[in-house]
Parts: sequence; C-alpha cells; structure tokens
Amino acid sequence: MNASGIARVRACFENAEVIPPLAVPERFQVPSQGSSLGSLPQVPQPTESAPRVTTGQEDVFEERATIIQYDGGLPRLLAEFLARGDTGR
Repeated sequence: MNASGIARVRACFENAEVIPPLAVPERFQVPSQGSSLGSLPQVPQPTESAPRVTTGQEDVFEERATIIQYDGGLPRLLAEFLARGDTGR
C-alpha cells in the first residue's frame, strides 16, 4: 500500500465514532435465579444410547465401508458412498 492509501485509512479511523451497544429490552432478558417464574422442569436426558439391531445387509455395508475407509485412507462419507456401490445398498 502506498503512502496516500495509508493516509486515507488513518483518516477513516480518526473520524470514527464510538457507537454504544443497544440496550436489550426487558422482555428479551434471561430471568435471574430468583425470578417469579419459579423453577422450570428439566427434560430427562438419556444416559446411554439404545443398542441398534442391524440386518445382515447393513453389517456387510458397514464392514465394507470400514475396510474402504481404513485401507484406502478415505473420509467416512466417501467410503460409505463407495461401499453403497459395492453392496447394492
């Protein structure tokens, strides 16, 4: 950048105004701990995932995709794409 360009950039910053952040309306603020809403019920979270039963064809597909991924050094999505062509799935 040449000297005139640097001078124009500096002039922009010298004339800049500080804009304060906008105030958030009260209706959009998060209620504090002691709010009048009381305690909200919590949704129970699963502790572990349910076991998934696979069919024989899915097993062949997963195994083929894993082999292509590991031996070919390919990303998982590409390995699954290629395995779909091999297994007819």
